Amino acid sequence: SEQNDLFRLTYALELAKQYDWVYHVLSDSEWSGRRQIQPSASVNSICLLKSALDIGFNDDGTQVMPVPARIGGRAGGLNALLKTCGWEAVCNDDHWKLVTISAG
Repeated sequence: SEQNDLFRLTYALELAKQYDWVYHVLSDSEWSGRRQIQPSASVNSICLLKSALDIGFNDDGTQVMPVPARIGGRAGGLNALLKTCGWEAVCNDDHWKLVTISAG
């Protein structure tokens, strides 16, 4: 049986950690406001917003909305890794989001 979207994303991020990527799940206050955490361009890192992860998937683990991300370092390398798991990071005006690669 095919693994669901959430499983494949979790797997991709675990894989990234094995390649020395730093992975953080941030609270709302760490994501925005005065305490917000911004990734360094010199460190390979990805930050996801916990509340967005919570609402980004339905009960079946299927993605229902894009997951906003903050990516530092070599985004191209991370994207290659995500794509092997059926995901990709899309950048729009310096704002990253993670989406599943559509079947067609």
